[in-house]
Amino acid sequence: MKRFLRTIGLAALVLVLLFGVLEGGYRAYLAVTGEGFSSRVVRDAWLGQLDWIRRPHGPIAMGAVDLQEANEDTDVPRVGTPVLSPYMGIDLLELLDQYQPSAEYFATPESEDVFDVVLLGGSVAMLMGEEKAAQERFEATLAADPRLAGRQVRLHNQARAGTKAPQTSILCHLLFQLGWKPDLVVLLDGFNEVALANENRYAGAHPLYPPVGTWSFLTPEVDYSAQDIALLVEMELAQRRSRKLLEGGLRSGLYRSAFGARVLDALLSRPGARHAGAKAALSARRNASGMPVALRGPELPGDTEAAFDGMIQFWAQSAIAVDAICRAHGVPLLHVLQPTLHDEGAKPMSEQEKIHCRISTHWEEGVDVGYPRLRAEGERLRERGVHFVDGSRLFAKSTETLYRDACHFFPPGSIALAEFLASSAAGLDEMLGEER
Repeated sequence: MKRFLRTIGLAALVLVLLFGVLEGGYRAYLAVTGEGFSSRVVRDAWLGQLDWIRRPHGPIAMGAVDLQEANEDTDVPRVGTPVLSPYMGIDLLELLDQYQPSAEYFATPESEDVFDVVLLGGSVAMLMGEEKAAQERFEATLAADPRLAGRQVRLHNQARAGTKAPQTSILCHLLFQLGWKPDLVVLLDGFNEVALANENRYAGAHPLYPPVGTWSFLTPEVDYSAQDIALLVEMELAQRRSRKLLEGGLRSGLYRSAFGARVLDALLSRPGARHAGAKAALSARRNASGMPVALRGPELPGDTEAAFDGMIQFWAQSAIAVDAICRAHGVPLLHVLQPTLHDEGAKPMSEQEKIHCRISTHWEEGVDVGYPRLRAEGERLRERGVHFVDGSRLFAKSTETLYRDACHFFPPGSIALAEFLASSAAGLDEMLGEER
């Protein structure tokens, strides 16, 4: 018995020493390559992935996941419940009752003393607006403009995850219809208009539609076959496997180990690939079998070139509509093309970004083909009088880890983006600071 215990103890000691050697060797490698290691970055990246997995995606997750239970004992934000919207295709249930009370604020004397800014866009804008430090940086930077004469700045976050043109122009119109009276509207977009639109195209839905995967399962037109359900189950099981790995890594503190974190990231790639494969197969099946017209929309553009020409025009026409709506109410618009990691030249990727910020094939094609066209079309928008700013190269010289996934930022990235937006408002010389 003693010999057995000594053997077990010796084996454990060897494993500990081996892990120590691997840990030290990997940290040395990261130091030599100039990457270094940050347990905070790894932890935040895992929390970000866990947050995304816990958000309701698709029919199985909507029916099988208890949102209250899923968010207990974590420091990731609670999520909203998607519902069909007669205006934007899809909205969050928790926001529907807030439209009118928020509008009533603009009729109060308090509103007259505050410089109110409405933020529109997708999840990058939404998460920036939710990040307290980023919100404070935006408000403080803009409030420092002497033309505001000391007025307090207040950011009203009306961005939505997955929202894209023309949903933003529809939402802008809706807010003014309800009585909102902001002093400035900021539209931060671009990624969803090419990445999610391209994903729509491969799923057999029109690129102009809201991302079909986020709302189609809520409609009565969807009739899932046994094969469809099998693929949905495969996606759900892959997500649950990822969730268990992430929760285990966070609970055990594995993010503190450079080598251990790398091992868990490698393990996460398997359920990630499993989920992506099932999702692609489901999209191919829905496309091949033909979607109901209510889901697919108008006839799809013919080839890739025609499809992307359409996407860029949809984006531009939506921006022109937002600008016209704002001008009709005497409110300036600041339209900014958001930066995104996989746009060539946007940012040198750190080692952690290479690991955590992979992108799907359809999104990557959307960025590769779409972003150069967005920049070119943005210049034409500027010539038409739209206050357009190209923010796609904001982090072109930054080597630190700013992205937590393919398009979203850690707090330092959101803070820098918020400051850039506020500073860009200085270009609104003829309107900024005027009374409503």
